[in-house]
Amino acid sequence: MTKKLINEYEAALRFDLSPTLLRWITSNGVVDKIKISYEERNEVYYYDQNELARLNQKMEGKWPKTTKGKRPNIPEGIKREIKHEARSSCPVCNKSHGEIAHVDCVSATHCNHPKNLIFLCPDHHTEYDNARIPTNIDRDEVLILKEGLKIFQRQIWKIQGNTIKSCLAGLNSAKSLLSIHEIIRSVIPEAEFKEALEKIAESTEGISGTNIARDNFRNSDFINTEITSYIAKNQENICPLCSGQGATSFYDSCPVCLGDGEVIGGNKEPIDLSIYMLVDCRLCGGSGAHNNIDCPACGCKGQVSQHFFDYHDWSMYDLVPCKLCDGSGKYHGDDCPGCGCEGQISQHFYDTHDWSMYDLVPCKLCDGNGIYHGDDCPACECVGKVSQYFYDYHDWTQHELVSCQLCKGEGRYHANDCMPCNGEGRVSQHFNYHHDWGQYR
Repeated sequence: MTKKLINEYEAALRFDLSPTLLRWITSNGVVDKIKISYEERNEVYYYDQNELARLNQKMEGKWPKTTKGKRPNIPEGIKREIKHEARSSCPVCNKSHGEIAHVDCVSATHCNHPKNLIFLCPDHHTEYDNARIPTNIDRDEVLILKEGLKIFQRQIWKIQGNTIKSCLAGLNSAKSLLSIHEIIRSVIPEAEFKEALEKIAESTEGISGTNIARDNFRNSDFINTEITSYIAKNQENICPLCSGQGATSFYDSCPVCLGDGEVIGGNKEPIDLSIYMLVDCRLCGGSGAHNNIDCPACGCKGQVSQHFFDYHDWSMYDLVPCKLCDGSGKYHGDDCPGCGCEGQISQHFYDTHDWSMYDLVPCKLCDGNGIYHGDDCPACECVGKVSQYFYDYHDWTQHELVSCQLCKGEGRYHANDCMPCNGEGRVSQHFNYHHDWGQYR
């Protein structure tokens, strides 16, 4: 098969993998340590598009576990990529201290593609992973933040690679930047945003041969009017998929023109648009819901591209008996936490779920003996063991002892044993917080 070489900037735009990360992969590899080949011309790397497509498909899928059976590690090159994308700041609260989080839970996807990763501070990472999103953020907003950061990075790659080759491409780049300004302004410094917009304006001026007032270039209405006018006058190279808009209601960046709005330097006729056409999702039948939850295949959109429909592994959604309860729906006499007492789970969940979270380990509070300070252990209910998940995420601080509010730690109140603490002088942090101390006034 003849190689179709594309430069590192086009590759970045096509696969959402930065030029820096692509170069890192040539030396280090990802997913089974797969490296990519390249050719270097005038200090620019060129890659085989088909080879990249195969690698990207692997990266978007299920990554293999480690040799010890653990979740796949995030390669250092990808960690640096995500940290740089967010300018080392949590996009939720702007804290500079953070870590890499998975947009879609790693235990369910085993996917470390940069598109599935975002930089969050430890607090928001913990809350997000445990579905305890604070009131100022939810999953949809995390997705919006991630998308905004991706769109900004694409425009930076276009500037770095000097890929803006038409007036329409420049206008569409400006439109993309302006559309996400409010979304990313807490993360991307305003000076960096303005610099990017200025460079796009300079490229657009150089191509069109006309000066553009900078106030106009920062005005979305002006940009949209100019795009409409350009498309009406220049139909020859207009992208057949996005009709010159650089994006569609489904694709945030047109996969045919890579967001430019035009296909220049090639013949549009051979482009197989059928693979980009939208069809009803096979799993949810176009409804956007599967088993009363958002469809995991189409992300509740109801539609997928024909290419996704043809090549996606739909068998991952087949139902199989739950590994924890063997299909009974019960585990240790209670509803099975693995399948929600349904008895069945999807093949994908079966393969990727972290079943070790249900392993029983000694209770941290009573050290496994079921007794705490002479009474039944409140954490494990005197069983002596808890699940690994409970051990990892339970708030153990609530069992710490603090001075009783009523007797101030003396154990006596009005010459009698203090009732709340039974004369002990101390109560648990949980009791201290939730007890109605007002009744003693």
